Amino acid sequence: QPEHKSYTFPESDLFRLLIDAYFDNSNIILPVLHRPTLEDGIRSGKHITDESFGGVILLVCAIGARFLADSRVLLPGSNLRYSAGWTWFTQIDIPRLLMFSASRLHDLQIACLGAIYLAGCSMPAVGWNMVAIGIRIAQNIGVHKKHVYGSKPTVQDELFKRSFWVLLFLDRWESSTTGHPCTIQEEDFDLDMPVDCDDEYWLLPNPDLAFSQPTGQPSRVSAFICNLRLCQILGYALRTIYASKKAKRHFGFAGEEWERRTIANFDSILNMWADSVPDHLRWDPTRDQDVFYLQSGHLYAHFYDLQVLVHRPFISPRKTPSHSFPSIAICVNAARSCTHLIDALHKRWPKRFLPYLHVSIYRYLSSTMGAADICSSTETTFGCWRGISSRHLEC
Repeated sequence: QPEHKSYTFPESDLFRLLIDAYFDNSNIILPVLHRPTLEDGIRSGKHITDESFGGVILLVCAIGARFLADSRVLLPGSNLRYSAGWTWFTQIDIPRLLMFSASRLHDLQIACLGAIYLAGCSMPAVGWNMVAIGIRIAQNIGVHKKHVYGSKPTVQDELFKRSFWVLLFLDRWESSTTGHPCTIQEEDFDLDMPVDCDDEYWLLPNPDLAFSQPTGQPSRVSAFICNLRLCQILGYALRTIYASKKAKRHFGFAGEEWERRTIANFDSILNMWADSVPDHLRWDPTRDQDVFYLQSGHLYAHFYDLQVLVHRPFISPRKTPSHSFPSIAICVNAARSCTHLIDALHKRWPKRFLPYLHVSIYRYLSSTMGAADICSSTETTFGCWRGISSRHLEC
């Protein structure tokens, strides 16, 4: 059948490199897709005949382009790294596909992948809008509710769950960066976490063994599940510590006693989260396994980021010393820990692109600089954030 007129895919050798780059770098952090199913669709030519699936593949290429040092991924006639993948991203009429969506799985995946790509562009607000639309599509389908899923997992059910959870993750963290309200709150959904099982064990000759991770073999999806639990804590922080003044007055979120209890509660919850992290994901700069090393780095970067978010409002000259100094110490320690973490990642992969860490880096910078304004030991404080060199910010 003739190729869809609006889509031009990369040449075959580059096509394979882009798909590998996407799954090796992006999908292991935000697992939207199931690789065996996606590759079956490509082999059957579905990306040529199905507009939505073709859009998914183009977005895979666009995101994968961020991780390739190949001039073919840049806009023709341009040497700008920022243009990587733009050739494929702009072919998709995303507004039309989403606004008039038939609530298909691929449309939901387009919302996820489009938002991920835009998060690394100069238009992050557009990505946040796309996340909101994706969540509305998910609610329209009903995939945010547990009762729509069967008792046994299926490929389609798990892909719907993955899409919803990725959208929720993006919604929470982008809202924490921009100050915008979250699109959906915790009480509005009740679906289970994604199945803790690697892609290759979803479809097996014996259906009784499908979706079962082999004993003793850690799953590559468990990092995302840990990150989602951290994301839920973030949601509570945004609704309490970062609530509007009107909401704080209405719910009684005010006063030094409330602040002490709230900080202590979040510290306790974060400590419990840290204790629950499986051994293969605990941060260890000497770990040999590359996938778990990268996942652990991202996981703990988000952990330190959340510590800063919880304590940053309380590092103020207006706070009593006994109240503000513990928060200063925690923010400074989080910044220092993240500095060492990102430095370790960069030393292992000097040329690797780490797109999901740049927001955390800037948050550490602003927080430690704020702490330095009221901290008597300014040399220690500034030493933390000064250690984040320009090469880290390029991530």
